[in-house]
Amino acid sequence: YVVTSPEAATGKLIITVLEAKSLAGREYLGNTCDPYVKVVVWRERRSLRKKKSPPLHVFRTRTVRHTQDPVYRQSFVMEVTKADLKELVVKLVAMDSDKWASPTTVGEVTQPLRDIKNLASLDQRTTLNYFLAPPKLELGEVLFGLSY
Repeated sequence: YVVTSPEAATGKLIITVLEAKSLAGREYLGNTCDPYVKVVVWRERRSLRKKKSPPLHVFRTRTVRHTQDPVYRQSFVMEVTKADLKELVVKLVAMDSDKWASPTTVGEVTQPLRDIKNLASLDQRTTLNYFLAPPKLELGEVLFGLSY
């Protein structure tokens, strides 16, 4: 977080995706994948209905072809007030793009910014490492009937 104007209490939140390691590959392609990372930022609301607020920003890194250890080093910048900083949640989703099918989720991690100590007062870059959780996807069910 970099303060741009102290009197207005606004600043720039800079999210940099550095790299990913040991991503799960597709077995039918020699255990490789074509990964990219989707960064979703939204404002956390505490409500009784548990309704999720719509995303404020959605960023996407470039796709790195045929690797399980992609290096991105891409930064994404958004304007944020200091008061709103603790309400934001960042979700990183590692996706595997496929030319013939829709992208599949390799792993994801969610980080509320209120859990990062002294984020607004840090004067240097902070690097955080996360283990990706496997996606919680329910693919559906198949119903069929037989008659003889």
